[in-house]
Amino acid sequence: MIQNRLCISCYNREGEARRGRDRNGHRPVLADQLYTDSIDVHNSSRSYTVTSTVLNRSELMLQALHTATENLWFTARRRLNIPVPGLQLSLPL
Repeated sequence: MIQNRLCISCYNREGEARRGRDRNGHRPVLADQLYTDSIDVHNSSRSYTVTSTVLNRSELMLQALHTATENLWFTARRRLNIPVPGLQLSLPL
């Protein structure tokens, strides 16, 4: 786990998306599908928000579950549609 939230593959993908190119200098294939989203995470003692650049909300849930020590439940928020620096996103309405 990197930064206590991302696996190596996701960390590399996020870095490529921010730079706007992969290791070969090409535009990342998934770049147009990434967007910034948030979910609220709750457990028996506290609530917090997880925000990240993802392909879908299940990735946010997995990020929270990687560090969980007890049962969690989630509250979905509206999609934020915040563009990632260096990317131009076209999201379905």
